[in-house]
Amino acid sequence: MNKEKLEQKISELLNVAENDSSFAFNTLKKKIVQNLKVGEAIRIKNLGVFQLKEQLREDSSIGRKTLLFSPAKSISDKDSLFFYFRN
Repeated sequence: MNKEKLEQKISELLNVAENDSSFAFNTLKKKIVQNLKVGEAIRIKNLGVFQLKEQLREDSSIGRKTLLFSPAKSISDKDSLFFYFRN
């Protein structure tokens, strides 16, 4: 599953127009990052699991938040997407 397919699936689940799929995807992603603490995960039925991780940079104590996505088995059992967010 790539980003475009994930956007399409989210727009289908939310019943939004295809031309609004990018907005729906970005809004969902933003809300997940705002509401999860590092180490927490959320499973969305018929979509998959989003988990927020923090990776420390080697040259400092500042970390980078990473939103990981694993699709539901009904969608795909081998692909994952990684989204990166800087503090």
